[in-house]
Amino acid sequence: MYKFLLRPSWLAAHLLVICLALFFSGLGVWQLNRLNQIKNHNKELLVKMKQNPKSLAELANIYDFKSDTERLNYLPVKISGSFDPNYEVLLRGRSYSGQAGYNILSPFITNDFVIMVERGWVPIQYNSPPIKDALPANDEVVVIGKIYPSQKAATNWTARLLPKDPKGQLKIMAYANIERLSKQVPYELVGFYLKLEQQIPEQNSQLPLALIPPKLSNGNHLSYALQWFAFVLIGLIGYALIVRKRILKGHSSQN
Repeated sequence: MYKFLLRPSWLAAHLLVICLALFFSGLGVWQLNRLNQIKNHNKELLVKMKQNPKSLAELANIYDFKSDTERLNYLPVKISGSFDPNYEVLLRGRSYSGQAGYNILSPFITNDFVIMVERGWVPIQYNSPPIKDALPANDEVVVIGKIYPSQKAATNWTARLLPKDPKGQLKIMAYANIERLSKQVPYELVGFYLKLEQQIPEQNSQLPLALIPPKLSNGNHLSYALQWFAFVLIGLIGYALIVRKRILKGHSSQN
């Protein structure tokens, strides 16, 4: 009755089902491992983000701005100085509540350092910096924000699918590439930039709109893992039903 299960074709089917079940299970476990990695990474980020903000001078005494970039990322900073809108650029491809536009990236000059600050969003019609309707204060202000790493275009196989910046001096950029910006401003920039969270005193003009704080997410790894495990369960149950149907067919033929 069950001898058909030992035929070469059925043995091949058994092996295929087992291999697929193991493969899909492995993908599910991999997604769970990725979920744990992201959770641990987010916990580390939260610890960094909740630290009391320090000045760049204080951070320079703790970190090497050139070699400690990973440790500096997302640290809160509080600095005093003034903006220079003459050398600001626009970051394209930024949206605000579904509306297309740009983020303004401006040099901020302190007593010891010059750092680019991403200070807000403007609608897409404002495409020629400096933006007159979004000029920063002329006086000295206090800026509070978090450090973000310099951005560069991808160089792997996905590069052809992503936006690229042309050569030469730019007023509008896809990436906050500090290395490239340092070549078109009369300042020596630190190798990272700041995303503005608070300015004291506050901006008088309506523009730019304040940046929406990014939210830490665990991604879709749990749902992906459940999908892979569901595929395994559906496959095993389906195969078991096929075998059962074959067995019942054998019973009926014998009767």
